[in-house]
Formats: sequence, structure tokens, C-alpha cells
Amino acid sequence: MTLKVRDIASYDYNDANSNGFKGYEIEHGKYSVYIGSNSHCYAEDNVIKLDFTIDKDILLKTDDKTDNEIINLFDDVSSYVKKYMSRSDFENTFPKSPTDNERKKEDSFISSLQYSAPEDNNKIKYKPEKNKIQLYQLREKNYNDPIWNEFINGLTVDEMRNLIGTCVRVNGYSENRKT
Repeated sequence: MTLKVRDIASYDYNDANSNGFKGYEIEHGKYSVYIGSNSHCYAEDNVIKLDFTIDKDILLKTDDKTDNEIINLFDDVSSYVKKYMSRSDFENTFPKSPTDNERKKEDSFISSLQYSAPEDNNKIKYKPEKNKIQLYQLREKNYNDPIWNEFINGLTVDEMRNLIGTCVRVNGYSENRKT
């Protein structure tokens, strides 16, 4: 069995373990992987249990697909989170509706959420190529197939808006939704 290190990493958004790192990491220690019929299988007798040890902390500083640095994009809002859900104390960490007082936010916070489109937003500098690919030709194609890029590069801005804004994916087919 092969297990990717990234598949067991957890995200430490606030350096909770005080190792000077924010991001995906795996702390050193002993780990167990259970293979069974459900997520509670560790409590059953007929499961496969694989034990392994990680000798030193592993800090994942870059994305494995793009090699871009992984950065915490939510530092500015993390201070507003009072409590996180935890499996170890599910009942007491389950979210409750905020009080009226908790719903009130400072104007500076509200302002930080505002977005203004650039004035030249309607003058998008995009010129599609003549599209020779039809959407139906992409059915069952791998998303890494170069035909997807050819299709996307042939869409006009209005066609993109229509596909993104009015299509619903149902059982592998796209349906145009009129609402």
C-alpha cells in the first residue's frame, strides 16, 4: 500500500503547535491507518491496521501540482472564529446561531469585504479563437486532455457567462437551467 504524505497532512492556520509554521504539516509520531468497511472500523475486530512512524515534522511549503508557495489566505478573518468543531468534543463545539451582538461587525471589517470592479471591466481584452469544438465532443474526456483548452479558448465572454451561470451538472450531463 502506498500512502502519499500530503493525504494525511493537516492545515495549521495559526501555528497551534508553535513550530513557527502556518500551512500543511504532519507532526512526528506514531500513526495508524485502518482499512475496513466504514469510518468507525477501528472499533471492529476484522480490520486491517497499518502502523507507521514519522521521525520528524514534515512541513509542506509548496503545492505539489503548481510548486507555488502555500500561504494562509485567511489570516485577516481567523481572529473572528471563536471555536472550531472537533471530533473529540463534537457536542460542545457544534456551531450555534450567533447572537444579535455577535452579528454586529465593525465598519472596517465590512469595508474589507467590499469589491469594486475596475472601470474598464466591460472592456475585457479577450479575443476568442474560432471554436471548432462543440461541448458534446468533450463528454467523457479527461480534464487534462488538450481538447478542453481548445474548447475554452474558443468561447466568447458571453458564452462563458452562459455556461458558468446557467448550466447544472446532472449525472454527467449538462442541462441548461432557466430560472
